[in-house]
Amino acid sequence: MRRTFKIAISMLMVFTIIFSVLNPNVFAKEKYKDKGTNQEFDFELVQKDDSVVIVKGTHNSGDELYATLNKVTDEITMEAVEKPKGLLQRGGDKITKYIVKANTIDPTLNEVDVTVIDAETNHQFHISPDHVQAQLPVLVPLVTWGGRALLVYLLEHAAALTIAGITAYAASELVKDIKKSNKNYWPAWIRNDDVYIGQDAFNTDAEAFAWLKTSNSGEVNVFARTEAKAQEAAKKTAGTYIGHGAHGDAGYYKHYHPAKPLVTHPWVGDPYKNHCWYPF
Repeated sequence: MRRTFKIAISMLMVFTIIFSVLNPNVFAKEKYKDKGTNQEFDFELVQKDDSVVIVKGTHNSGDELYATLNKVTDEITMEAVEKPKGLLQRGGDKITKYIVKANTIDPTLNEVDVTVIDAETNHQFHISPDHVQAQLPVLVPLVTWGGRALLVYLLEHAAALTIAGITAYAASELVKDIKKSNKNYWPAWIRNDDVYIGQDAFNTDAEAFAWLKTSNSGEVNVFARTEAKAQEAAKKTAGTYIGHGAHGDAGYYKHYHPAKPLVTHPWVGDPYKNHCWYPF
């Protein structure tokens, strides 16, 4: 009898280990340190797949804060779950849902500038460099406690960032779709030795060219569907172009820089800082 019981327990342990290895939604809690404040949080990745990323923070009171990125719509939401308090701990969980309007969430630069909206009361407040956590209203203790750090943690796991309201993903996540698209250009940025691309393409080539002309800056770039289109964008911006192979610690994509033709050497050109990347 004991032998049969031991065998059953052993089998159960084996299946548990196999399930934990094979199940992609089994993640461990970890100590996460906010790079800005050095404050530590108990965070964990709850779910990550092609359509959604969900992360969770647990307060030492047992209260929970969730943040979700819908990778299809780029929508970010949060949910605070406050546990019953007091000796008797009567009543159910208090759940508050929030809509996050993000201007900037940049894990690499540790920058956060968002508006958080209570989905029921429509109450709004900001998390930004000008509105530090200590200044946030006590009406939303969980978001005040860990909202900023949890949003950074969320986008780190999604290999994403939000700049000027545009959510961009690591190029490796989107290149296959770009090659098959009927559009030609997407806004793009360099972060963490990688190229990040916004999911929404420019509607027309002219829009992409206008975007590049707004500033001679490494923050104003495009990712093109083909090499020829990358050349065209660079030329339309400044008159000519200069080509470069991949560079950077992790290997940027090949690209062209817009360049202004020199009077003395018009075939050479003075390169701009903008990039016109393309897949290879």
